[in-house]
Amino acid sequence: MSLRDGLRFTLWRQSTRSGRFHILGYDGEDVRRDTVPILDASIHWNEVSVWLNTTVEAKKVGLSNHTLQRLKVIDVQHDHVIYAPAHCRYLALSYVFGNVKKIQVPPSGSFDRHQLPATIRDALIACQKMGFRFLWVDQLCINQQDQTEVQEQIDQMNHIYRNAACTLVAQAGENSLYGLPGVSKRREWEQITLQLYDDTIVQLSQPLATCMQQTRWASRGWTFQEEMFSQKLICFTDCGLVYLDKGLYYPRLISEKLGDSTAWASYYSLDSYFSTLDRYTARSLTFVSDKIRAFTAILNEHYGQGNHHYGIPLQQIDRAMLWHPYSIGRRQLTQIEREFPSWSWASHPGEIRHLPSAAPLAIWAKAEIIESTVNMRVSKPAPDTKWEASYELQRREIIPCICAAWEAGCIGSPFPGDINLCTATVSRLMTIWPTYDSYWEGAFGPQLHNGLFTIDHIRLPSSIDRLLMVHCQVAYFSVHYPDGKPLNQFSRWPFCIRSSGGSLVGAIWIAEYFKTPSSPWKGEFLLLSVSKNPHFDLDLALDAENDDHDFLDILPRNERGQLPDPNFPAYAKFMGVNVVNVMLIGRSTNDGIARRIGVGQIFLKRWAEAERQFKTVVLE
Repeated sequence: MSLRDGLRFTLWRQSTRSGRFHILGYDGEDVRRDTVPILDASIHWNEVSVWLNTTVEAKKVGLSNHTLQRLKVIDVQHDHVIYAPAHCRYLALSYVFGNVKKIQVPPSGSFDRHQLPATIRDALIACQKMGFRFLWVDQLCINQQDQTEVQEQIDQMNHIYRNAACTLVAQAGENSLYGLPGVSKRREWEQITLQLYDDTIVQLSQPLATCMQQTRWASRGWTFQEEMFSQKLICFTDCGLVYLDKGLYYPRLISEKLGDSTAWASYYSLDSYFSTLDRYTARSLTFVSDKIRAFTAILNEHYGQGNHHYGIPLQQIDRAMLWHPYSIGRRQLTQIEREFPSWSWASHPGEIRHLPSAAPLAIWAKAEIIESTVNMRVSKPAPDTKWEASYELQRREIIPCICAAWEAGCIGSPFPGDINLCTATVSRLMTIWPTYDSYWEGAFGPQLHNGLFTIDHIRLPSSIDRLLMVHCQVAYFSVHYPDGKPLNQFSRWPFCIRSSGGSLVGAIWIAEYFKTPSSPWKGEFLLLSVSKNPHFDLDLALDAENDDHDFLDILPRNERGQLPDPNFPAYAKFMGVNVVNVMLIGRSTNDGIARRIGVGQIFLKRWAEAERQFKTVVLE
């Protein structure tokens, strides 16, 4: 074989002193083995058991499943589905079921494993080989005909995978008919070795990143949260096993080919909800209707059951409403996507991102029916919610943004206490608003008793579940097609927002499936929040129209200090320009209910110059 055949080789050299083998040139990592790693056709199960039993916290996993409600597991010794015994240790299977005939488990719970898809059948074998009696597989352990049971188990999917002693990951193949390589069928990858004097040359399989990430499994929506919540994973690939233990302090990755490694392993964390959602929307689903269901466990993990609606966390609704299309996706919406509310990210058929937000300027509420009575639930941040900015310097930059918006009349409440907005220092204001929720209460708490949200706003009781209400300022601007140049940092093509006089005031991101007019049109904009910095390139937006950028400052220069040096990169020149996040809406001529078209940003000074008024708007 030659390199022209597209094969990859690695060179192992044996030490004359220790007799150990040393790999040369493998991604810069120093790997030593007692023997040259040759991938056998079958799995060495005793080696897998060693992996599980020697990792950190091995004995504590699987002891907290008493928190799970009506959990069923498979007794692999008797091929029987039972309710999980107290404190049982079980394995879980993460796989792509695919377009395969659904499994019907009889009421008795007994089944014939030979009638199961190969991947599930191999998982039963692997469970026994690893010394476990119980296995959790969604198709067998959830009655797919009982929607109450289905929803109950979906709501606790995070606990199911977190409490598993280990998750078996079927990363090879397109669906559940493929099986787990090395279990009941031989692994297809065969390594070629060549002895050359004192060196051993071994043909390498695909890199781990390719085996683990460029697979059908890694592209699917349901497997996203399964990977996130699993603490230990054994990944079955055509090129060998990979064991990942996320550990307490750092991840530990063991490859069947390269042995133990503490190198960084690519897996998702739950640290940031919004970045997690952005990554999830890049995944695909067989059924579009599962879009929110497959993300429910992550929502529950962050916010708890009942605190999110159509995928939107109510306690962080100010930031959650700022999603915008990142990829084109499809140019046409499916009927199911049209059934999602326009304000939900689930209504978009592609990948999304979120605009940055410093502080809210709007109040949100949703109607809830409790014992035949309609109540208005105002969406507030949770008590003691910290500012999103993690450093004090960042928080100090947010306060002037809020003050500028308040001074511009964007908040209906009077400024708190006896503080003079023009002379108050940032340090003084930080003592008033030490947390995000304290700012929210100061800005909007006094308005909640003014009848902002009433049942009169809802004209379609039959669709009440799809409705949200927002009280904020509303203004009108002209929307124009892009002028042939990208207006944001990511080379997307937002529409231009212009004043009645034709000057550029901001930019808005609108998905292609919206049937927008071919000529400029008058758009209705809702004021949502204040942002610390623009999300689009002001240099590209303004240089052709005006060389003097200082006119966008809403605060006097002597209060703001000097702007950055004009010789700085273009984007840096505008780090001090205040912008607000806005939503463009369209209204139905029949009922007046508004629908989201897109979100964008407008210069605060230009918003303050426009004719505007506070309104309560109903969104569907």
